[in-house]
Amino acid sequence: MKKIALLALIPALVGLSGCGQIGGSSRVSIGVSASDAGSQVTVTKTITAEKRDDKGVVTTPASVVYSTGVAGPATFIFTSRPGSDAAYVTGYRITRYEVNGKEVTPPGENTGMNVYITSGYQCDERTENFSCPINGTNVTGANGLPSSTVSINFAGSLIGLATSTETSAYSSVDLEFFGTSSNGAAFAIPVKGIGSEAYFNVVNN
Repeated sequence: MKKIALLALIPALVGLSGCGQIGGSSRVSIGVSASDAGSQVTVTKTITAEKRDDKGVVTTPASVVYSTGVAGPATFIFTSRPGSDAAYVTGYRITRYEVNGKEVTPPGENTGMNVYITSGYQCDERTENFSCPINGTNVTGANGLPSSTVSINFAGSLIGLATSTETSAYSSVDLEFFGTSSNGAAFAIPVKGIGSEAYFNVVNN
């Protein structure tokens, strides 16, 4: 799996007042670091042959058992650029979804997120959950602090297909995160080419 670093400069759509936050012109400039290196899962088919004792009595019946490892997620971290407003990522939508090279209908929008991204300013008061206020001390333009990590489990969606076909499966996804800046401006951040895989493994006992 590859590691992807994607940066997106997304202009704000509307201009509102400052709302107690350094900036005030509804500028949104946010980058995203995306990694699909861990977006994978292993499905194992364990085949146990029938076993008999020296009298021909079955001691272990033949069986086939499917098991699944832990599905790792793709991960995303957002950072504002110098001069950007703070923002909240509130959801994402999938804009392209391919499974085993064939395009499929993506699921609906996910709107259950609330990820805070600090503004592109540095000051004495800044923390990962608090951007520089208008009256902040020693305020200068700077990269914002990294957001909390967003994890999306695309690999888990491949488990059923890998099990039913008894072969490995893979997917490729383009998606778009969306949200609102601290000044009320809507924004969107596209990310392309997130790869995931379900590996199929056979064990004979």
